[in-house]
Amino acid sequence: MPRKKRFKTGDIVRHTSTFLRNISWCLDVPINGRVELTVDEWASGQLVKVLWSDGHESGCLAYNLELCPRSKV
Repeated sequence: MPRKKRFKTGDIVRHTSTFLRNISWCLDVPINGRVELTVDEWASGQLVKVLWSDGHESGCLAYNLELCPRSKV
């Protein structure tokens, strides 16, 4: 199991390349998103609610995300 990552509200994140390869997502991937909410009491680690750059919201496990070097959504 990978080390648990911790994000906070307002962080700019993106999907990890490993996650995108594992689910074969290669088209229309949002560039990045802003963390809107975090829930730490999740069995597999931190659950993160993200508002993506394409306008949709989704919940993601933190180990499928990484901090984005870009500063804008």
